[in-house]
Amino acid sequence: MESRQIEDVITENVDDLIRLCITEDKRDDPLFLEGMKVKKEWVHKALQKYKSCAKLAYMNSTPAGLIQYMPHSDESIVEICCIFVPDRQNHRKGIGRKLVKALLEEVKDHFDGEPL
Repeated sequence: MESRQIEDVITENVDDLIRLCITEDKRDDPLFLEGMKVKKEWVHKALQKYKSCAKLAYMNSTPAGLIQYMPHSDESIVEICCIFVPDRQNHRKGIGRKLVKALLEEVKDHFDGEPL
């Protein structure tokens, strides 16, 4: 039985978020390394500003999918920027649905006109 869980992106798991976006064969490419660095900086700034900007889906402790978003407190909305499940063998397993549901629950429980 596969173990599935959804976690907020925090400082300790930012690398899991970034690695999901880059295929393994590109992780040593200088251009992709620079992109990974820029994204990591952006995530840290977003976490400071919004407290929450992405969630990760794990299957058996391995990152399997992500949802990335930005709260717009002045409009009381959350903009979903990306939902991604890169590995085809993880498609059609409800990972994207679980990520959206987790975000909706967080919004429903915590969004009161202030950033998440």
